[in-house]
Amino acid sequence: MEMKSFLYKDLIDVSEFKDEGEKLRKNYNLMPQGIEIKYKKTRGKFNLESTTIPTQVPNSICIYSNPIYYVMHYKIKKKLEKRLGKRLYPTYYFERVYLNGQNLKKHIDRGACEVSVSLHVSSNIDKDWHIYFNHGDRIVSYKCDIGDAVVYNGVEIQHWREELRCQKNQYYHQIFFHYVDADGKYAHFAYDR
Repeated sequence: MEMKSFLYKDLIDVSEFKDEGEKLRKNYNLMPQGIEIKYKKTRGKFNLESTTIPTQVPNSICIYSNPIYYVMHYKIKKKLEKRLGKRLYPTYYFERVYLNGQNLKKHIDRGACEVSVSLHVSSNIDKDWHIYFNHGDRIVSYKCDIGDAVVYNGVEIQHWREELRCQKNQYYHQIFFHYVDADGKYAHFAYDR
């Protein structure tokens, strides 16, 4: 897939979820090691599959397949198909609440993340916090307002965030939606199989 990365202003209305990051911060902030919660949809119903300690961003709060974002995953898919001119299969989605001192190390993603969306849902920090992409010949950074997203090829483009410096009660809430080209080499990752 030729795409590298681009900013998608006002990708979707996230106003109904504006308090979710704060709720997660308050509910799980007492867990100094962080928490990673995984839901699985079976026979049309979401069930708690497991809870573990996060490894990619230690001490953060992560939820995989949070049922409240299921419909949003498909709405974004339709918008991306129109914008990219390609059929996409959904793979998976998860959210993360970043807290003071956390960063996202430079990395590329697994095959299920060919078309990735990093959507800014909510935050109470009082400064910009950029996401960076290595486009080979240059480093590109984006600042997202609430409702904005960066769309990128997660399996080819290295990406990261520098350390978040904020107050103890502040947070930055993201949801990551992932897809693959329905006619591409990663199509077998559809529905995160």
